Amino acid sequence: MYSELFRSYASAFTAMDVKAIASFYDFPMTFYSETGESLPFDEDTFNRNSESLVDLYKDFQIATVDFELESQTNVSDVLELVSVIWHFKKVSGELVYSAVTRYLVGVSNGLLKIKAVFVIDESAKIQQLKLSLQA
Repeated sequence: MYSELFRSYASAFTAMDVKAIASFYDFPMTFYSETGESLPFDEDTFNRNSESLVDLYKDFQIATVDFELESQTNVSDVLELVSVIWHFKKVSGELVYSAVTRYLVGVSNGLLKIKAVFVIDESAKIQQLKLSLQA
């Protein structure tokens, strides 16, 4: 069940389609950073943030996004915490970076939707890549 959700989600990232990426979310949603900061997102704010992220992926020459489901934890009768390891690669298949993100997932209007995101290490890795581009 979650494999198909995240396969489609990875395809939206590979296509760098912000609106398709947003379609996986139940808004408003909350984004939890590595530092513990919580950021509420409505759809417009999320799309602006995603456009910036997609621009960074282009700067990093990311062409494909693959994933592995690391774990699933039942949080309640209607919510699941899903841990995903993401692999961001260039056209050549060269790994740019991997990162772990956790998602609170539940059903909304009959569809699986992401309700919250917990960033584990991606922001730090992106920051390192940004610094290497500037060097």
